[in-house]
Amino acid sequence: MKNIALSLGLWIWVFIPVFGQNLPDIFKDTPRQIVPAATLAAFPPKTFLENLLLLPDGNMLVNSHFEGVVYKINSRGEKQKFASVKGKVTGIAAYGKHGFLLTGTDENDKAEVYLLDKKGAIRPLISLPEGQFLNGITQWSGDEFLIADSYKGCIWKINAKTKKAAIWVSDDLLKRGNVQNPTPAANGIKVFNKTVYISNTQQQQILSIAVMQGKPAKPQVFLSNVNIDDFTFDAAGNLYGATHVYNSILKITPKKQVTIIAEQPQGVSGSTACILRKNTKGYTLFVSTNGGMYLPPVTGIEDSKIITLQIQ
Repeated sequence: MKNIALSLGLWIWVFIPVFGQNLPDIFKDTPRQIVPAATLAAFPPKTFLENLLLLPDGNMLVNSHFEGVVYKINSRGEKQKFASVKGKVTGIAAYGKHGFLLTGTDENDKAEVYLLDKKGAIRPLISLPEGQFLNGITQWSGDEFLIADSYKGCIWKINAKTKKAAIWVSDDLLKRGNVQNPTPAANGIKVFNKTVYISNTQQQQILSIAVMQGKPAKPQVFLSNVNIDDFTFDAAGNLYGATHVYNSILKITPKKQVTIIAEQPQGVSGSTACILRKNTKGYTLFVSTNGGMYLPPVTGIEDSKIITLQIQ
């Protein structure tokens, strides 16, 4: 089994010489329609904000990966530690009256799913001995959730009630094309219109998995040549994706038209994830960043932030 500490911790430091400043400019010809942006909250540089979840009361939860901390941030940008583990936390998903599920590792760097209640109490729920890099998580149905494993190259399905886990889909499209390259493969995962979408960051693809009578079909390539970490959908099926080392946010329409809507000047250096909240004029897109700590901008590593983008 791979050393999870390497998978989840050290890979960021070996990522830089892999690409260096010769990062292929895959978005050179992509149209830009920059939207209004503001900083909601800031964290010290090298705080790896990995994922975020909006709450019905207007607050949000944000995972700080290496700290193993879940922060709560209110609408004024005031933040407080809500929960913490001795390991690391990566993905987060709401789990109805039970609270939330988190993917990550325990103190021994073993793959773990945690249950976090609404008062901030957190405990291990499901251990996955064969898991290698548990990343994005999304609810499938009721107690069932899907988890992207970035290094095993598969999608796990877990049942939070029975505490059972099994591989739901394993396919070459979910894997790393080069196992010597530590960049994650299957990364973000979302369900839209009964189709499962996954970003494969290393292969710079967005994948789709149709589901027929509860059974997953073979993964298909939805879009290539896009470097996406995590992402979200609006009601019309537009996808908003964080490009991470490309320091930008993309909008991708159902017809696969790609537009850049925010870049470094808007504060999204090292963008890792995004999520939408409806407002009176359209949507507010909340973006988590790590300040470019994987591949710093020429101006250097910035504060990690929660950025708001106004989408009309």
